[in-house]
Amino acid sequence: MAGAEIVEDLPGTDGGTAQGWTFGVPLVAHALRERLGPLERSRLSATATQTLWADEDAAGSTAEAKPPTTVGLDEADAVAYRADRIAEAGTLVERDRAVKELTAAAERLHPDAEGRGTFRWCQAAGHLVERPADRVPALQRYAVAAYFAGNFRAARTIAESILRDRPDILGRLELQETATLFTVATANDLDWRALSRPATEQWWDELRLPVLAATTGRALALCLLARWSEALDLLVRTEPVWNTDVRAAANPGCFRAAAELALGRPERFRSSLALPEAPHTGPDHAYTLTVAKFDELLNSGDLYAGEAPLAAQGLAPQLMPRHSQFLGHHLRGEWDEALEPARWMLANNGIHTAAVDHYVVPARTAAILLARGRVTSARRLIDSARAEGEGPPEYSLDAAEAELLRILGDPTGAEKTLRRGLDAAEAHGQIAGTDELWVSLAELLADSGHTAEAMTCLERLERISDRMGTGRTRLRYLTASARVLRPDSPVTAGENARGAVGLARSRGQPFETAVTLVAAVDVGGGPPALLREAYELLGQSGSVLERFHTRAAMRAAGITVPGRKQATVESEQLLATLIAEGLTNRQIATVLRLTEDAVANWLSRLFARTGLRSRTEVVTAVLTGYGARGLGTDA
Repeated sequence: MAGAEIVEDLPGTDGGTAQGWTFGVPLVAHALRERLGPLERSRLSATATQTLWADEDAAGSTAEAKPPTTVGLDEADAVAYRADRIAEAGTLVERDRAVKELTAAAERLHPDAEGRGTFRWCQAAGHLVERPADRVPALQRYAVAAYFAGNFRAARTIAESILRDRPDILGRLELQETATLFTVATANDLDWRALSRPATEQWWDELRLPVLAATTGRALALCLLARWSEALDLLVRTEPVWNTDVRAAANPGCFRAAAELALGRPERFRSSLALPEAPHTGPDHAYTLTVAKFDELLNSGDLYAGEAPLAAQGLAPQLMPRHSQFLGHHLRGEWDEALEPARWMLANNGIHTAAVDHYVVPARTAAILLARGRVTSARRLIDSARAEGEGPPEYSLDAAEAELLRILGDPTGAEKTLRRGLDAAEAHGQIAGTDELWVSLAELLADSGHTAEAMTCLERLERISDRMGTGRTRLRYLTASARVLRPDSPVTAGENARGAVGLARSRGQPFETAVTLVAAVDVGGGPPALLREAYELLGQSGSVLERFHTRAAMRAAGITVPGRKQATVESEQLLATLIAEGLTNRQIATVLRLTEDAVANWLSRLFARTGLRSRTEVVTAVLTGYGARGLGTDA
């Protein structure tokens, strides 16, 4: 095979003597393995594993040491490849040694953001363990791996079986972690009715668990249902139970800070950002706490503050879970990168987070789609993300839907949606996150001439900004006040608009800054030249709809639009996208702020230039690639 150049020698550490072989074309290895049946694969992997173990035993080394790095693979891939072979060998190799190595590999590559196989290895280890005293901890690791892999149903089922059937095997802290895992997995499985049961004291009493585990699990269930006052009351009453040592207090303390944050009292949450408990909880727990803080900060729009806990814990952004990666990419204006984890989460029913705003991922994904002209897709996503039954308030989805309705020219529907979101938030005592609803409602009312009602919204928004003290709430207040105050207090409106521009620039979020710049010009508080800066920033995220509107504003202000050819390309692609989304000419005219006749003429010119003969052919061209039929090109 070497002579036929199918395999190649792997040089040894001295660069000379061969220590093995590798396939010249990796696809050949894959093809050969795929031809084997399950039993043949197990036998092949068992032979490889036993040979490797025999060599290590002879050399006096073990897998506890750093595994050798395979040529052509980085160290993590080498660990994963070895663990895969052991898992595939299954019962054909020594069980205890296999479990030990699989567990070590899973711990070494946790949190396995690349999906190399932690879930698969923990699953295999769980099947191999025979002694009950070892099997329950192995199943717990399996449940944790299932959760991080997005298999919430498996995580929930395994965790509940441990709590019900074998709580005697685990200690109080391990049971506390299992109760936390069960509860959050149930929420991520979107079973709000099922989650309402562990929110009751009776449900936990039936399990006969330590009070620490029962209290932690119940408090988390109440938080995930956004029953913030009940959760806070429970945690305050039971503090002597859970605040006994640093590790036991870590999760309940996190839930208490989140409940107070949601209720508009962020002080405890801010003091917790330093993660003083992290050195005492172990790396896995410290990672989970870091993710929780990161998500909460980015949920509230504080990108720079959110990156601080990562730096303190030495975590690279790419090691975060998919929803965390999405939030980071979104705020940085890296929308193409944000949509990659969003697609995975949507396909695997993992779009919800345990942050105060459970719906931030689908809401912001819908905002990206809307900004790119995919109006109908955004509406479908919002509708699909809404839960059945009594779940937490969906205020971020309401804000996204209201923006969609405004773009489609339905201010009445938008106002109704915003008020529905505010009513639901008020029913839960929710303050955090509602600023997005208040600012939209204030601007909507101001645009329709209801100045007194808009001022009432503005006053509420100012109180929220003062209470929450975040950059985003302050920015939203300044922007909304500039618009509401413009008719009667133009000087104050201009000052607030300029303040908003300075604050937005300091926050380093391209789309947010661009929208603020455009608003500053619109209310008369900024020079028209700001539109050029906004236009460039909008291009970074691919916000073609906002760029289209900004181009129109630039032309109206007498500012030359850079890249005329590129502008034509973007405009044609936007028009084609809106057609592919199923919008009528009237709806397209509303979205683009044009007349219906202008849209009809534009479409006729597009047909003439590209050779397309119908809207159906335009849709086909969009689905198969613009360049295929000359959309946005000089064909």
